[in-house]
Amino acid sequence: MVLTARMSNAACIDMSTSGSQSASGNESSGGQRNSLKIVGDDTLSAVAQTRKPATILLIDDDEQVLNVLGEMLRLEGHEVYTAENGMIALAILSREAFDLVITDLIMPEKEGLETIADIRREFGALPIIAISGGGRGGPMNYLETARYIGADKALKKPFQRRELIAAVQELLDGGGSPATA
Repeated sequence: MVLTARMSNAACIDMSTSGSQSASGNESSGGQRNSLKIVGDDTLSAVAQTRKPATILLIDDDEQVLNVLGEMLRLEGHEVYTAENGMIALAILSREAFDLVITDLIMPEKEGLETIADIRREFGALPIIAISGGGRGGPMNYLETARYIGADKALKKPFQRRELIAAVQELLDGGGSPATA
């Protein structure tokens, strides 16, 4: 898997995979190694300098995805906490207040759909963005289910940086579909 993130406003996150990976994100028989490349400017965007920063919990079992997405959000001025799975995320949520959660759907320990349902049950209308690159049923099946369970937005990997930032900002501004309690 090669992850590329350019940190300008026109940047994208490219999570294209040259080898195959299991649903847990572990390397399979393809023998490919994961690599991360961040290119570009590490200064706050002009928009980030004028709005109130949010506290965001980012959940993904892939450390490189956590690093790239976390950096994108930090460059927008947000404070970012990370968790490797839903079990860890729920423990963090019980101790800290967050403005938004972004979660992958396919993870070990406690996967994203179950995590979304638990967040809705325990934390009410906390905004949630679901992200997924696939699985056996394909990413759209998982993302549609995530929306049904309570995710406010769903993004299919790979996605553009501007898509992520727009979804985050829309939910922080009170937009998006109403979350189910």
